[in-house]
Amino acid sequence: MDREQRLRTLAGQFIQGETSIDEERELLQLLLQDDTPADLLPLREMMVGLQTIALKEPKLSMQEVTSAKKTTHKSLYRWVAAAAAVILVAGSALVYYHSVQNEYVVIVYGKRYADREMALQEMRKNLTFVADTPTDQVDDLLDDMFDL
Repeated sequence: MDREQRLRTLAGQFIQGETSIDEERELLQLLLQDDTPADLLPLREMMVGLQTIALKEPKLSMQEVTSAKKTTHKSLYRWVAAAAAVILVAGSALVYYHSVQNEYVVIVYGKRYADREMALQEMRKNLTFVADTPTDQVDDLLDDMFDL
């Protein structure tokens, strides 16, 4: 088979999409020669353009595509986990703040009262005692309590 006949056979197969990578390389080599027939010059320009595009854009293998997908899924998983952690911490802080805010605690003579009614009762009893006690006795009690 002569060169022109091989060139036309490969060109026809290429147009039909039936060429292998090696056959496309051979076709390009044949098209780049100076004695290419005039009717195949547009095919030569197209092949050279495709070759230029192929050199500019790196091709990814299936392994690289799969790896990129796994990286994307891992990244998404990490963001979701971080968001869940932030929500958990914020929710816990709000629950703690709400529970502490509504807690009534009074410590009278070392005894802790967490019940609101008991705390109010003890405060009334002590304020009544302080109100009925002269100021100098209150000062003496405070001095004794704080070792002044």
